[in-house]
Amino acid sequence: MTTLSKMKITRVLDQSLESAFPGVDPGETPLGSLVLLQVKQAATKTASGFILPEHDQKTEFDNTQIAKVVALGCLAFHSRDSGTPWPEGAWVRVGDYVRVSQHNLKKWTVPLPGTNGNGIEERVTFALIDDLHLASLVKDPLNVKGFF
Repeated sequence: MTTLSKMKITRVLDQSLESAFPGVDPGETPLGSLVLLQVKQAATKTASGFILPEHDQKTEFDNTQIAKVVALGCLAFHSRDSGTPWPEGAWVRVGDYVRVSQHNLKKWTVPLPGTNGNGIEERVTFALIDDLHLASLVKDPLNVKGFF
């Protein structure tokens, strides 16, 4: 009998951190208690090399709301009244990966440079969220599956 600890976990999607979170300037800086996030790009193919249809890419993007913390507003994780840091400290740091609810995000997109080939321009999604609405820290942002 195989135990869960002995099972090998494999990735279904073929994606690197660089392709999931490409280095793009969001064009904005968070103010107050807001946290600036870069939302994970949808994977375009499976680990076995099959290209995901556009519908499946959109489903994976919509269902897997993982984001990278890009910047913190000056009052993020601080008392709104006094401006003093919260006693428990900041819940996240720049560079951390978090799970968020897509309903609490204020989103916009920025073109991904160099992707306007064949008239198709890829875009990177950024979002602002209040520090209180972050759901959880994520250890492995590439291992979270939206629908597989």
